[in-house]
Amino acid sequence: MKPSIKQFAVAAAGTALFLCFMYAVASAQTSMTQNGIPVAPITLGTVINPWLQWLSGVVLAIVGAATPILIAMINKKFGIENDANVAQMEKQASETLQSAATNAAGQIVMGLGQKLNGVVLTANHPEVATAVQLVNRAAGDAIKRFGLTDQQIANLVINKVGVLTAANPTITPVSKTAEWNAI
Repeated sequence: MKPSIKQFAVAAAGTALFLCFMYAVASAQTSMTQNGIPVAPITLGTVINPWLQWLSGVVLAIVGAATPILIAMINKKFGIENDANVAQMEKQASETLQSAATNAAGQIVMGLGQKLNGVVLTANHPEVATAVQLVNRAAGDAIKRFGLTDQQIANLVINKVGVLTAANPTITPVSKTAEWNAI
């Protein structure tokens, strides 16, 4: 169970109250006499010195316990994500996008079959346009995360068609993909 801000405030208030009490005790007894002979006055320092090591340990423990809580609260408030989490989310988004593009390209290959031989695939081709829609549905979050356009998705799908048909020597589609700026 993580300590809450309320628990931290109660601990800080308790520490402040303790210090105020110790100061009051020390100032109330500014000087003493023993058999008429003045004795050194009791000051805040003489009261706290025996407890100073313990008190500093308590303060350090409170600060140590509060630091991760405060960091987590700041990260949550400002939307700061842990680098490892960001890398993991980007990896998953990339895998989702690649899988969706491969599936869409496979659908083009299966749909066109031998008709794919010698076809020039562009983003305007009806099969590629349908594939782009499929990728958008399957990997919409990844596309938003990477800021991809439909043209970039089409280029990705066309390149995947080339990869899928490369092992088949009887089908050799002509690809006009000028650039692929995705991931």
